[in-house]
Amino acid sequence: MPPSNPRWSIIIPLEFHRGVGTDCLAKWAELRQAGNQFELILAAPESMRGPEAQTFTKHIDSTDQILFFPEDHDMDLVASGAKYARGEWLFFTESHVMPTDGLLEAMDREIAAHPEWDGFSCRSIPIIHNLLSKIEAEMYNRHIKGNLQQHPWLKVLDQCFAIKRQAYEAVGGFEAVYGHFAEWVFAARLKLAGYTLGYADRAEVRHYFAGNLRDLEKFTLDWGQGEAIFHTQNGQDPARALFPVPPIVNAPPHALGDHNFVFLRLATRAFVSARTIRDGLQSASCCLRFAMAALFGTWWLRTERRLSTLSAAGACWFAQARGKEAPAREWFLRFMAVCAEEGRFTGISKGTERSVSHPGSLEWRVSNEVPYGWVGFGELEFRNQVPFRWLSDFGAVPLCSNGGETEVTLHWAPGLPMARPLFFEAGGTLVKPSAVVIDGDRTVIRIPTGASGRMFLRWGSRGMRLPGDARRPMGALTSLTISQDLVQR
Repeated sequence: MPPSNPRWSIIIPLEFHRGVGTDCLAKWAELRQAGNQFELILAAPESMRGPEAQTFTKHIDSTDQILFFPEDHDMDLVASGAKYARGEWLFFTESHVMPTDGLLEAMDREIAAHPEWDGFSCRSIPIIHNLLSKIEAEMYNRHIKGNLQQHPWLKVLDQCFAIKRQAYEAVGGFEAVYGHFAEWVFAARLKLAGYTLGYADRAEVRHYFAGNLRDLEKFTLDWGQGEAIFHTQNGQDPARALFPVPPIVNAPPHALGDHNFVFLRLATRAFVSARTIRDGLQSASCCLRFAMAALFGTWWLRTERRLSTLSAAGACWFAQARGKEAPAREWFLRFMAVCAEEGRFTGISKGTERSVSHPGSLEWRVSNEVPYGWVGFGELEFRNQVPFRWLSDFGAVPLCSNGGETEVTLHWAPGLPMARPLFFEAGGTLVKPSAVVIDGDRTVIRIPTGASGRMFLRWGSRGMRLPGDARRPMGALTSLTISQDLVQR
């Protein structure tokens, strides 16, 4: 008879089995027949009661549990199912993941060899069956291996993660409110609590990649939404300091409302003053963009992101249907990026709006977090070990002037292109061209004496075309400084 408290509790959500759930449970049944002692905790949504659930029960025995919960998200199911686990060690996996022969013995050997580990992730071997699943597996495995082999603590991979039950319960387990991003939040909680995670590359599972854009869209939207909710929730969460903040979180769409009408007015002025057909068409495109955003607010921005996701998915599907691997890979990466951004957009609306700080003086480098309310700053990138962020064609920085002359200096990455700025505007007044000095790798904007109080410095440019990139940035920024003279009395 198995012990009342088994060594291993295997926790499997059934919601996302991709049609191979019975194969997964059949493999676990084979491990049991080989003499392994464990319990299966199968967590299923209420909607699976009946014939669908019965197809899974033939592979379990009296020591296992199939539990039904009102939630249908796999992270909810995982968190709920773990509460019923009795094992000394918990093993989180998925119903489209196959255990290999000798998996539990390999994990026991890793535990004996690394007594300092409180948890670890196993090696995941992809199962692919079409071009899209191949591209999907390549992308995910690149990120997974980077985290598991190189990152000091981001080692929670919920398709094959083992942890002491005591450690899991001590930090509160998976927080399903963050969707699939809960995996990373859980890793941060363990790090802050002083627990040690490892990577057991001799313990292997086989992960089935569906190669289905609809499934990928659902997962990625959920991940981005959970990430945004995590960064915008109430309270001071120490785990936030362990993650970079996505730029859209600090420049949320609802914060653009005050800027869109100004950008529209300035883009219209640029259109009127355009000297070439190309400049005129680009300015007209900007006018349309900001007119729609100003008239329809976040609804239009949400629609714009939805269309970006759908168009990237369509292009990816068409490329893979024709067997064109290089274009399919390019569009797949584009699809994943815009899909995550759409998810973050949705998550921001569920978070907490914060107040914008208007500094009087500041020295800011791009390696630091982008302050809340700064609009138009991209992700941190590197070129020849020089950090930079692409500055968007239109953007804004809050500042506070005391009535003296205020200078804002933009420092650009050497050797990278920069677009000619069309205008700068501060406090509702255009900055005169003579007050804008472009000197090598820096641009100095002088806001004249008399402008005082809280305001935004806004800018617009025609942007540049980057190879293989839909963005039209003004330039590659390395730092920004705000300084001002004392008011003469």
